[in-house]
Amino acid sequence: MKLIIPENIANKARRQAKKWFPLEAYMELIGTISKNNKVITIMDTWIPGDLSEYTSPGQIDINPAWRKESEKYAESIGGIVIGTIHSHPYKFK
Repeated sequence: MKLIIPENIANKARRQAKKWFPLEAYMELIGTISKNNKVITIMDTWIPGDLSEYTSPGQIDINPAWRKESEKYAESIGGIVIGTIHSHPYKFK
């Protein structure tokens, strides 16, 4: 399987991690999966509008409503929710 993450999407994730520091950043990856299931292409990210209510320096409390919201956004741009990513702003001891 091949995963394609365009540089602009990777940079967006980095910017979000810096923006949210010292809190954890969170986003859902939106993309497509090829018909032969061998290539996943990330086309955008979705960031919850109410993330500040659910993030802290040590964890993210995932709001179950986020998945429906992200799926709606993904569908609107012709993709699906591929997965989630989040930052770890501090090293574990």
